[in-house]
Amino acid sequence: MTSVLEATPPSFGADDVARIAAELFGLDGPVTDLGSERDQTFLAEGKAGSGVIKISNLGEQAATLDLEAEAILHILRIDPELPVARPRAVSEGPGAAAYRAAVESPDGVHFVRLFERLEGQSGGRGAPSSRATSS
Repeated sequence: MTSVLEATPPSFGADDVARIAAELFGLDGPVTDLGSERDQTFLAEGKAGSGVIKISNLGEQAATLDLEAEAILHILRIDPELPVARPRAVSEGPGAAAYRAAVESPDGVHFVRLFERLEGQSGGRGAPSSRATSS
């Protein structure tokens, strides 16, 4: 198994991501590439709202993604006012696995997740305010 830091990032085109967003999450509008180090991250929009789609690279393990989902859900149970992007369930399945789906590509199976879009600013310390960003 290749390390998540060494695996080649996924290379889905915007049309493919728009199709995935519509099929899995009902987001039938445009998608915008947000850039990412080792995954692919897109802002997806539609009549049902908007969210951030994360497509994991081939080195990512399902158990790691499930742990991340469980940690976020725990945070939200303890303090629902914290500004943490909520994951959106893909299926009615049990537990954290309900927050990820698998999609095929020529190089293998990638996990796809959707998180709520949070308002924020980009650019780090001292940067001027910008439009809404996502995490």
